[in-house]
Amino acid sequence: KVSEDCPNARYLQPARTIQAAQSYLHRHEGRLGRNSGQRGAFAVSNLLKVAFLSLGSTYELLLYADLDIDLMARPLDAATWRSGAEALLRSSALFVSLFDHASPVNGGLWLVRPRCDVFSQAVELLERGRWSAAEGFDGVGAPRSFLRSRMREVAGRLAAGSDASLFKVEGTINGTHYGKLNSWDFVNGALDQGLLWYLFYLKNDLGTWARYDRGELPWRVEHFWGVSKPWRAAAARGYWKRLAPLEGGRS
Repeated sequence: KVSEDCPNARYLQPARTIQAAQSYLHRHEGRLGRNSGQRGAFAVSNLLKVAFLSLGSTYELLLYADLDIDLMARPLDAATWRSGAEALLRSSALFVSLFDHASPVNGGLWLVRPRCDVFSQAVELLERGRWSAAEGFDGVGAPRSFLRSRMREVAGRLAAGSDASLFKVEGTINGTHYGKLNSWDFVNGALDQGLLWYLFYLKNDLGTWARYDRGELPWRVEHFWGVSKPWRAAAARGYWKRLAPLEGGRS
């Protein structure tokens, strides 16, 4: 049923992706590590994100955001969005994300230029591929096992999008749980976060990072990760206090 507050919404029914995700989870039952296993329906929903990669015939560019993200923490004006989007569309990159404390890709917020061939790779991996904490997806290798020259290539693509130095990018990767622990058993490393890192950054040279310096960025979002969800009673009051006052001076 179409929501009244968003009558132009389009709803997906990704039957093949659902089946592929369930197949992957069934094959790896009990073997997805302590940071991705035992998540039930949550694991399926995280893997369903790859369904957006199939929409290349309909959309040039998609912005994905989890439900626990406030996209309007610092609103983005249309001209800035257009400038950034056009730059991405002119580049060879298909995927833009940022890291978090655990993963080189945070699966909660990203930009993608959807492509059916990349979607096919993702679904085939879920249908027939394998994962291990030691070597990741399809035995790609432990985080520290890659040749220095190969990781320099990856870091170079991340630096190109983020405007950071190679030294800073490499230090950032090494500072995540993925890098520090030399393991794919980081938060959702066997689910969306590990899959997107493998698919766009290691298997294919198609990913970059967004800017993450501490200067004034034109757009900022609020990601309520962990237990700080605004719909939880303990966090709701703080969230409402950060919102602008409502019309009439009420808050």
